Amino acid sequence: MASLAAPVRVSPLIKTARWGCLIAGIYHGAKRHSELSVTEAALKIEEDKKQVIIAAQKAEEKASANRDELLVLGRACGIVPAVQDIVRRLNRDEMIYMANQAGVIVPEGF
Repeated sequence: MASLAAPVRVSPLIKTARWGCLIAGIYHGAKRHSELSVTEAALKIEEDKKQVIIAAQKAEEKASANRDELLVLGRACGIVPAVQDIVRRLNRDEMIYMANQAGVIVPEGF
């Protein structure tokens, strides 16, 4: 069995350079982490705002789908929906289209 040689003594300059690099790396990592955490916090706030908007859109779509389903079920049962319910469903583009088809002039900014 081969025996290992005695370890070589490491120069104090090399030891100091290693410790200096370790401390510099820790400092750089802490500084970089603090910079990135600020950026990430801003992105999270923006993402939360987008999620609120998306949730509102999904709720609106779901309410519209429920309303349409109730109208279909009502027609299937022989119930005639009120005109106000039908007009309330129309969005701005459909109203403008219908006005143009009827020959009504739609003012700018309507």
